[in-house]
Amino acid sequence: MKIGDAFPSKYLKADDAGQEITLTITQVLMEEMENREGETETKPVIFFKELKKGMVLNKTNFASIAFQCGDDTDAWSGKQITLYAPMVSAFGETKPALRVK
Repeated sequence: MKIGDAFPSKYLKADDAGQEITLTITQVLMEEMENREGETETKPVIFFKELKKGMVLNKTNFASIAFQCGDDTDAWSGKQITLYAPMVSAFGETKPALRVK
């Protein structure tokens, strides 16, 4: 059993990407979610033609997509991006994280 099977999520995680995965953007929506401090906040979530799960966008990934596709998320539909999962240091841990190539 994989950790994703034991603790399913409606959002993509690093282990969902494998080595690399190229996906077609369908839309970006703002969704409310709970942050690490337990507070509610609104974040952009990107959705893809090939997957049911969306990906919560952090500033790094948003900027990478904007560099490739323009800064208007309404224009991203139909564009393709490639995700991968390098090891990164964040929040006092080193672990794989989703990144846009």
